[in-house]
Amino acid sequence: MGLPAESEGLAAFALGLHFATNGVHGLIVDAATGEAVGAAETVYPNGVDGVILDDGDPDLARQFPDDYRWALAKCVKAALKRAARRKRFKAKRVIGIGVCATGSTPLPVDVNCQPWADETIFQDEPNAYAWLWRDRTSQAEAEQITELVAREHPEYLA
Repeated sequence: MGLPAESEGLAAFALGLHFATNGVHGLIVDAATGEAVGAAETVYPNGVDGVILDDGDPDLARQFPDDYRWALAKCVKAALKRAARRKRFKAKRVIGIGVCATGSTPLPVDVNCQPWADETIFQDEPNAYAWLWRDRTSQAEAEQITELVAREHPEYLA
């Protein structure tokens, strides 16, 4: 059994999105052949290459959550525009979207699951931003936890 659009003699496409450390990468492929028909990359607009740094704390690495939304929209529009150069491509023929991202990026949210950084009172508070994989501001606490676990439950570290 083929793809739904194939039964109508039409090409079907898939959109892949990767939320990387510095931006969003998008790729549109022909679902039947795997041929790339459109690609785009959008760097997050804030910070240094999309990463909020602090000259006073070299261990800090954060991001503004709104950068993800902004870059997503810009990247998808650019990938669709590039794919549209192909005669057989139609945006309405995108039948699937795949997303990948670093799953270890904590983001403080309120009781309604809205990012704290979206609230005016926290806009200048780095602790309200998304914490990147390379943020080491809690290294001392991590070492303390590791020492406790080594003492109390060394099997967890095996």
